Amino acid sequence: MMRHSGRWENLLYPASTARGGDARILAQLFRLSATSAGNGPIQMLLSCLVTPDHFLLKTIVDEAQFWQLIEATKPFGPYTIEAHYDRLLERICSLTEPEIREFAKVFHAQLENANRWEVWDAAYVINTGCGDDSFEDFKAGLIAQGENVLQTALEAPESLAQYPYAEQLIRGESILFLPFTAYQLKVYGTYDYDSSQEFPTEVLPRGRGEPSGATVGEESEALQKRFPQLFAAFWDLEEYSAERVRKRLGRGRRTSLSQADGDKFWQLVERSRPFAPYTIQAHYDRLLETVSGLTEPEILSFARVFNALMQKAHRWELWDAAYVINTGCDHDSFEAFKAGLILQGQELFEAIVESPESWGGFIGVRDLAHFGAVRFLPWTSYRIKLLGLPPDDSSSSYPSEVLPGSCGEPSGHSVGDDIEALKQRFPKLLGFWYIPEFISE
Repeated sequence: MMRHSGRWENLLYPASTARGGDARILAQLFRLSATSAGNGPIQMLLSCLVTPDHFLLKTIVDEAQFWQLIEATKPFGPYTIEAHYDRLLERICSLTEPEIREFAKVFHAQLENANRWEVWDAAYVINTGCGDDSFEDFKAGLIAQGENVLQTALEAPESLAQYPYAEQLIRGESILFLPFTAYQLKVYGTYDYDSSQEFPTEVLPRGRGEPSGATVGEESEALQKRFPQLFAAFWDLEEYSAERVRKRLGRGRRTSLSQADGDKFWQLVERSRPFAPYTIQAHYDRLLETVSGLTEPEILSFARVFNALMQKAHRWELWDAAYVINTGCDHDSFEAFKAGLILQGQELFEAIVESPESWGGFIGVRDLAHFGAVRFLPWTSYRIKLLGLPPDDSSSSYPSEVLPGSCGEPSGHSVGDDIEALKQRFPKLLGFWYIPEFISE
């Protein structure tokens, strides 16, 4: 009888991709099956194919497949890096543990490939400043755009001047930690890290060392000469001046908020969203750390936007909705509820303020009224950053912008505590959230 020796192994596992252990087992399978009458290689192979636990033809995540995964998970409609992250994480979590490790190897190789001074200089221009942590985020965001965009940017960073999502790239922190997060979910079934968990080196974030090539430095004239198109498209002179002051004072990682800019405000809120199952405490902690890293004028700008949003949400209809959701809601709880709603992001905030009945099944909605610290976030950030005080020290005076103020009488009208009126106004909310025992009382 003809023996199949290595021919099947070479066919199924080409030399460039064969994983030795599986390939050797598969080859042995064919050698053994060839000696069994009526049960040749094809029959044995088919039995493996219909028995998932013994399926030996595993996919190797090589570079080509890596880029296929990136492209296949890009969101439909307007692109956001956060939506891409969600889809990519879900897809990577469906891989096997060895495949996640292979994905991580390719991902980190691409990060290393992008670790170039020229790319960092371009990121500096696009964002009017870019620290080392931000550059790691930027490279991860750039990888998420796909192979063509990455290779074009590496060859000619000026090409990003025409790229519509260039300003989103620095929001790639979640992408940077994606292999680690996917492995943790796959192996441990949780986002919550503890010291008993062990991780292979492939999935761990790592330092990149000195970038290759040469930098033109941080002077605007040199950057403008090197990247005229990027400079014209993105450079913010006002922010650059604030950055120079920040460096002179020895302050840390740059985060851009140079004026009362709603778009930048919402970017900070989104970038601080925790990667674990959402809790308002975790979101608050990350946002507090971020805002505390701003300059004093930036914190004041953040506070002005925050307080304007608190005023915008100060409506009787929303208070009534909070009353239904929480089976009661006093003044302080409503202030906490509004602040917690702001943390849910611009899209949800604006939708709920416009129509409180559109809450649907947002799982964490009851938590919003029970974590009052968010309401004081601008004030706490100012104290920590500018005064160096612990959060519970109240011995100093503060600018009015950072102080939680009274929003006065809510706009609109309330239906009060009457159950029938609340039923008529919020039929969906009442049916989904209201506690029957309270109604009976």
